Amino acid sequence: MDSSTAVRLERCRWHAILLGGLTIGTLWIEREHEDEDVADLGILIGVPANRGRGIGKKAIHLAEQDAIEAWSLRKLRLRVRSSNIRAIRCYKQCGYVESGRSMKSMADEITEVMCMEHVFGEIPWESGDP
Repeated sequence: MDSSTAVRLERCRWHAILLGGLTIGTLWIEREHEDEDVADLGILIGVPANRGRGIGKKAIHLAEQDAIEAWSLRKLRLRVRSSNIRAIRCYKQCGYVESGRSMKSMADEITEVMCMEHVFGEIPWESGDP
Protein backbone atom coordinates (compact mmCIF):
# COMPACT_ATOMS: atom_id res chain seq x y z
CA MET A 1 0.00 0.00 0.00
CA ASP A 2 1.45 3.35 -1.01
CA SER A 3 -0.58 5.61 1.24
CA SER A 4 -3.94 6.43 2.72
CA THR A 5 -5.82 9.64 2.11
CA ALA A 6 -8.34 10.75 4.73
CA VAL A 7 -11.32 13.05 4.34
CA ARG A 8 -11.66 14.68 7.75
CA LEU A 9 -15.21 15.02 9.02
CA GLU A 10 -16.44 15.20 12.59
CA ARG A 11 -18.23 11.84 12.62
CA CYS A 12 -16.63 9.93 9.74
CA ARG A 13 -13.12 9.40 8.39
CA TRP A 14 -12.82 7.96 4.86
CA HIS A 15 -9.56 6.54 3.53
CA ALA A 16 -8.68 5.56 -0.03
CA ILE A 17 -6.53 2.41 -0.15
CA LEU A 18 -3.82 2.95 -2.75
CA LEU A 19 -1.53 0.42 -4.41
CA GLY A 20 0.93 1.49 -7.10
CA GLY A 21 -0.80 4.86 -7.32
CA LEU A 22 -4.20 3.30 -8.00
CA THR A 23 -7.19 3.29 -5.66
CA ILE A 24 -7.99 -0.37 -4.94
CA GLY A 25 -10.37 0.07 -2.04
CA THR A 26 -11.80 2.23 0.67
CA LEU A 27 -11.94 2.13 4.44
CA TRP A 28 -14.14 4.21 6.72
CA ILE A 29 -14.47 4.73 10.44
CA GLU A 30 -17.62 6.41 11.71
CA ARG A 31 -19.18 7.21 15.02
CA GLU A 32 -22.75 8.09 15.81
CA HIS A 33 -21.94 11.21 17.86
CA GLU A 34 -18.88 13.48 17.75
CA ASP A 35 -18.10 12.98 21.45
CA GLU A 36 -18.10 9.13 21.40
CA ASP A 37 -14.95 7.07 21.99
CA VAL A 38 -16.45 4.08 20.13
CA ALA A 39 -16.77 3.86 16.33
CA ASP A 40 -17.59 1.39 13.55
CA LEU A 41 -15.14 0.26 10.88
CA GLY A 42 -15.88 -0.77 7.30
CA ILE A 43 -13.49 -1.79 4.53
CA LEU A 44 -13.84 -2.83 0.90
CA ILE A 45 -11.05 -3.98 -1.39
CA GLY A 46 -12.77 -4.28 -4.76
CA VAL A 47 -10.59 -6.53 -6.92
CA PRO A 48 -10.32 -10.09 -5.53
CA ALA A 49 -6.67 -10.35 -6.68
CA ASN A 50 -5.79 -7.62 -4.15
CA ARG A 51 -7.31 -9.57 -1.25
CA GLY A 52 -5.29 -11.92 0.96
CA ARG A 53 -2.07 -9.94 0.44
CA GLY A 54 -1.93 -8.08 3.77
CA ILE A 55 -3.15 -4.82 2.24
CA GLY A 56 -6.33 -4.73 4.34
CA LYS A 57 -4.40 -5.44 7.53
CA LYS A 58 -2.03 -2.55 6.86
CA ALA A 59 -4.89 -0.21 5.89
CA ILE A 60 -6.81 -1.10 9.07
CA HIS A 61 -3.75 -0.44 11.23
CA LEU A 62 -3.09 2.97 9.63
CA ALA A 63 -6.75 4.02 9.85
CA GLU A 64 -6.97 2.88 13.48
CA GLN A 65 -3.94 4.99 14.39
CA ASP A 66 -5.43 7.99 12.58
CA ALA A 67 -8.78 7.66 14.38
CA ILE A 68 -7.17 7.08 17.79
CA GLU A 69 -5.09 10.23 17.38
CA ALA A 70 -7.97 12.32 16.04
CA TRP A 71 -10.78 11.07 18.28
CA SER A 72 -9.10 9.34 21.26
CA LEU A 73 -11.00 6.16 20.41
CA ARG A 74 -11.30 3.39 22.99
CA LYS A 75 -12.99 0.77 20.80
CA LEU A 76 -13.77 -0.07 17.17
CA ARG A 77 -16.56 -2.42 16.10
CA LEU A 78 -17.38 -4.13 12.81
CA ARG A 79 -19.76 -6.66 11.29
CA VAL A 80 -18.73 -9.30 8.76
CA ARG A 81 -20.52 -12.20 7.10
CA SER A 82 -19.81 -15.32 9.13
CA SER A 83 -18.90 -17.12 5.90
CA ASN A 84 -16.13 -14.60 5.04
CA ILE A 85 -13.31 -16.62 6.63
CA ARG A 86 -10.51 -14.61 4.99
CA ALA A 87 -11.83 -11.30 6.37
CA ILE A 88 -12.43 -12.80 9.82
CA ARG A 89 -8.84 -14.09 9.88
CA CYS A 90 -7.58 -10.60 8.94
CA TYR A 91 -9.67 -8.93 11.65
CA LYS A 92 -8.47 -11.39 14.30
CA GLN A 93 -4.86 -10.73 13.28
CA CYS A 94 -5.60 -7.00 13.76
CA GLY A 95 -6.80 -7.64 17.34
CA TYR A 96 -10.58 -7.92 16.83
CA VAL A 97 -12.53 -10.50 18.83
CA GLU A 98 -16.01 -11.86 18.29
CA SER A 99 -18.62 -10.08 20.40
CA GLY A 100 -21.78 -11.71 19.03
CA ARG A 101 -23.71 -12.88 15.99
CA SER A 102 -26.92 -11.77 14.34
CA MET A 103 -28.96 -12.34 11.21
CA LYS A 104 -29.16 -9.71 8.47
CA SER A 105 -31.16 -9.45 5.27
CA MET A 106 -28.75 -9.04 2.34
CA ALA A 107 -29.69 -9.21 -1.33
CA ASP A 108 -33.05 -10.91 -0.69
CA GLU A 109 -31.57 -13.55 1.61
CA ILE A 110 -30.96 -13.83 5.32
CA THR A 111 -27.31 -14.33 6.29
CA GLU A 112 -25.48 -14.65 9.59
CA VAL A 113 -23.08 -11.84 10.48
CA MET A 114 -20.38 -11.88 13.13
CA CYS A 115 -19.99 -8.80 15.32
CA MET A 116 -16.36 -8.09 16.26
CA GLU A 117 -14.64 -5.43 18.33
CA HIS A 118 -11.15 -4.22 19.16
CA VAL A 119 -10.63 -2.50 22.50
CA PHE A 120 -7.40 -0.53 22.33
CA GLY A 121 -4.81 -1.13 25.00
CA GLU A 122 -5.91 -4.76 25.54
CA ILE A 123 -3.90 -7.80 24.49
CA PRO A 124 -5.61 -9.36 21.45
CA TRP A 125 -7.35 -12.69 22.05
CA GLU A 126 -5.58 -15.52 20.27
CA SER A 127 -7.21 -18.62 18.88
CA GLY A 128 -6.44 -21.38 16.48
CA ASP A 129 -9.75 -20.56 14.76
CA PRO A 130 -9.55 -19.03 11.26
